[in-house]
Amino acid sequence: MRKTLSASAAAIGVAAVLAVPPTAQAAPDCTDWVFNGNTRVLEDPPSWTISFASSSKLVPGTVTFTKPPGSDATDGPSTGAGGIDGSSIRMVLNGIVFQGNIDQNGNASGNTIFPTPGPNDPGWHLAAPLKCNTPVKVAPTDAVRMDIDKGPLTATVSVRNESDLSGKCNYDATGTSGIFAPPLHRDFTIGSKGSNTFDVPAPPLGSSYHVVLSCKGDFEGKQVEFGHVEQNVSSF
Repeated sequence: MRKTLSASAAAIGVAAVLAVPPTAQAAPDCTDWVFNGNTRVLEDPPSWTISFASSSKLVPGTVTFTKPPGSDATDGPSTGAGGIDGSSIRMVLNGIVFQGNIDQNGNASGNTIFPTPGPNDPGWHLAAPLKCNTPVKVAPTDAVRMDIDKGPLTATVSVRNESDLSGKCNYDATGTSGIFAPPLHRDFTIGSKGSNTFDVPAPPLGSSYHVVLSCKGDFEGKQVEFGHVEQNVSSF
């Protein structure tokens, strides 16, 4: 391998992995990264490859070094320590401290920080993305149902919310045919897994409406449309 450390230096490396503060980085959507089973650490440009198996945040105690092509060095098992902390990663592999960050897609890369790297010291990266242990929450988008029960003079609109969000809904009906089809507008609120029913004038004889229902609410601090339904209603 390109660096060889004594046992005491390796111990210092383990301490260094705990003492160095994490590099500032915007928090990714995932807040709980773990190693994705069989992991390979690649040096840049390609040289030594370090491999280990882990499906947790921790580097196992034994890792395997594979020498670069053409090298007369000996590959084989070595020691490992460290792991993942939020969006930062620090690994002590054969006494060398690899520190880096994890991007929004789970890709990890960085530099060696102990021993002090020389001017030509390569960086490193993981061969495959890490796994997100906590699924990212996704806002509902098609969670509202609407039924229109048309009578001679009025139409009963029934709205059902199948999501855990609550919010405000807008009901708009626009005339599309007929002699007299005035626009209709209603605002109402709907609760989590709730429903709402109201009456509107039925389309005048010989007329048709195009109805648009839109429901919006707060999801993780952002306004999202969790329901959108469009339907045609006529007097025929």
